[in-house]
Amino acid sequence: MAEKLGFEEIGVRIRAKSTPEQVRASQEFIDEALRVIDLALAVRDARIAANLTQSQLAEITGITQAEISRIEGAKYAPRVGTLFKLAAALNTSFLIGNTAAPIRVPALAG
Repeated sequence: MAEKLGFEEIGVRIRAKSTPEQVRASQEFIDEALRVIDLALAVRDARIAANLTQSQLAEITGITQAEISRIEGAKYAPRVGTLFKLAAALNTSFLIGNTAAPIRVPALAG
């Protein structure tokens, strides 16, 4: 039977067997994945708060429903232009990094 390990123990074991460069690359990958997940949750939560379906948001933004689904599912990080369209349609800010002064995006015309 396989030994069950917690995240801390897994990290300790990986670091023990990896070069500093491998550890750094692994941490960068994990950090990027967490940012994509945070973005996915923020988009989904803003869409739900706006009482919109993915299809309705797609119609407003010109982004396909399939792409919105991939964004909300954290399948990939969207391009900046896509983020601006989403922020405008959802009447929300576009945050870059951890900032107390978000960039406000003008609402979409129409």
